[in-house]
Amino acid sequence: MSEKLKTLFVSAPAHSATGYGIQTNNIVSHLIKNNYDVKVRGSTVKGDEYTWINEKGIPIHHVPNLSAYTHVDDTMLSQLQRLGVNTVITLFDQWLYSPDLVRAATNSGITWVCYTPIDCENIPFKVLQTIRESSLIVTMSQFGLKLVNQVRGMPPSIHIPHSIDTNVFKPYPRVRNPHKFVVTQVKTNSGERPNWPGLFESFKWFIEVTGLTPQEAELHLHTKPDPGVDAGTGMSTGYNLYLLAEFYGIREYLTFPRDWGHDLKISDEQMARELYSQSDVMLSPTIEGFGVPIIESEASGCATLVCDRVGGQVENVPEESRIPVGWMIMTPNLARRPLIDPEKCKDMLVQLYEDEKYRKELARKGREIALQFDHQKVLPKWITVMKQIEENKKHRNLLKWCGYEPAELTVQ
Repeated sequence: MSEKLKTLFVSAPAHSATGYGIQTNNIVSHLIKNNYDVKVRGSTVKGDEYTWINEKGIPIHHVPNLSAYTHVDDTMLSQLQRLGVNTVITLFDQWLYSPDLVRAATNSGITWVCYTPIDCENIPFKVLQTIRESSLIVTMSQFGLKLVNQVRGMPPSIHIPHSIDTNVFKPYPRVRNPHKFVVTQVKTNSGERPNWPGLFESFKWFIEVTGLTPQEAELHLHTKPDPGVDAGTGMSTGYNLYLLAEFYGIREYLTFPRDWGHDLKISDEQMARELYSQSDVMLSPTIEGFGVPIIESEASGCATLVCDRVGGQVENVPEESRIPVGWMIMTPNLARRPLIDPEKCKDMLVQLYEDEKYRKELARKGREIALQFDHQKVLPKWITVMKQIEENKKHRNLLKWCGYEPAELTVQ
């Protein structure tokens, strides 16, 4: 008899408006619908346990993150033991969890699944240390899977992308300023990752070339204009985008959600109808482990541009949507990441502005790609994972059910 799974899904709370939160809601609710016992350890959940009922009426139970800080794992092992958990799925940047924690958990018989983004040219050492100790690595992109499979001695690995509802994310009529050229970006304003300077510089050069006025063009950012400061360090957690726009001379072109009459947290249908379908171009000048807003935008019929070369976003768009890389940088985590070439990005924006037929064709191609990421095509893959864990709780046949032989997982 297979051991009944008791799973802890470690990520943002399922009700969070972040990308991690939305995918947590999607995956966990699908598992619960299929009679799996799953709880969420929400990164920002403090205090008592509670049950949140999502938009489909599915109750998702949340347990607190007992650590002193958002992601520290000092209390996690004892919590797993107290809850009687035998399976853990972590949907986060994996360096947040120490290899010692993962090793201790797997040694105690817990199946540890790392659902990990890989968004740089190499796998950073801190990430490598953690995922090497896991039972199974699930990558969000084929790009990430390829990098994992190039490393000797890794656990079994498979690819499961994020997903959306393409019956909700679909083209809607353009009703807001139909004669204005609108460029949109959807990204949390945190750290340097969004590459706001690259976006602003590209848009500035676009305006200079085309001569468009604020009545004719707009840069709409679905994010917080000023995220404030970290309570512990007093350091800014992101850019003051008003000041940054002043620096680049594009303040009059800049708008945010409240300028469009809605909040940051809006429904999927509102995102498709009131954001993507009211924009001409979705421009993401950064790298992504996957990039859910990218496929949301494409599914909604909006021409989409992304940074080329590295990350999950590259394989999710037509070739014409890839902005050439200007240079590579090395982060403090020793991750090599690309930055777009703002001049090339400007040229692509000009082409999309001047050639409406080309813009519509790019949008059509993007929609075709996005359809492969529909919930009905992706979420059943998680049922397959759970069934295989049930069948072999001790992980001895994971290589076989992933379809790999050991030699295929290493570089000779």
